[in-house]
Amino acid sequence: MSTMDHSGDTPLHQACELGQTHSIEQLLARSVDLEAEGEDGLTALTLAALYGHHDACALLLAAGADPAHYDDHGNTALHLGAMRGHGEVVRLLLDHAPQTALMFNREGLRPVVLAAIEGQAECVKTIIQRLGPEQADEALHQAAAFGHAEVVGLLLALGVPVNLPDRGGRRALHWAAQEARLEVIDLLLSAGADPNEAVVVVPEGLYDNTILGLAAADGRVDVISKLLAGGAKIDTTDRDGLTALHWAAIFNRLEAVSALLAAGASPAARDKRGLRPLDHARRRRRVRVIRLLEAAEGVTTP
Repeated sequence: MSTMDHSGDTPLHQACELGQTHSIEQLLARSVDLEAEGEDGLTALTLAALYGHHDACALLLAAGADPAHYDDHGNTALHLGAMRGHGEVVRLLLDHAPQTALMFNREGLRPVVLAAIEGQAECVKTIIQRLGPEQADEALHQAAAFGHAEVVGLLLALGVPVNLPDRGGRRALHWAAQEARLEVIDLLLSAGADPNEAVVVVPEGLYDNTILGLAAADGRVDVISKLLAGGAKIDTTDRDGLTALHWAAIFNRLEAVSALLAAGASPAARDKRGLRPLDHARRRRRVRVIRLLEAAEGVTTP
């Protein structure tokens, strides 16, 4: 009964995928290999968890199946169950092997983070209630980035700090602003997120920038408006002395330049090299931005 099909799956794999508990019991009575790997390195248990078959998982765990087995993507049964939102399976696995909630997959993600990415609020709640908010890892950041307001609100209610930095130095508000998750931005700001917190490390060479500066560089006028309404200081500078208006000018974000000027941004602000937003625009030949900034400063092109 251990014969594999063309994909490498055994009869036990097939029974677990379909949740056929009677067939599983018969196969287990014949001492089949519980850890045989089928397609994508899935064992019978990881397959049953993936498809949300609680009773199948219970039978396999009772028979000694390894809940810490990694598939070819580095996921355990708990990763897969949490990602798919199978609450009963998640509770069963936590009861049987709570240590698997702390395991990372190949992408460096714990089960609770995968659940947050997929917006699986029930599974996020179950894991955090079991482990405590200090084990949330980057669940809040990922929920914010993917726009899952329900999960964000849940994590905050469970005690995850709103200004907790991730491993790259970004807070949840940075992620929500970067992805223009407007509902999440409102939620985080109302929970006390600091809109003036600097980003310590960001890809693409933008280091120690402000959230407002990043929104300006992206030209997200809607995000800029929410950040300003939430208390962002319009002329706050980053490590290089650049304001949001500098960044909007550098990246030729005409609407952002206009919105920032209308909100009171100083066109005369100088960075650490002594350059104004207008100087940056001129260097890059941002013609329409130049006109706006010249009008704001009351000057003309030399």
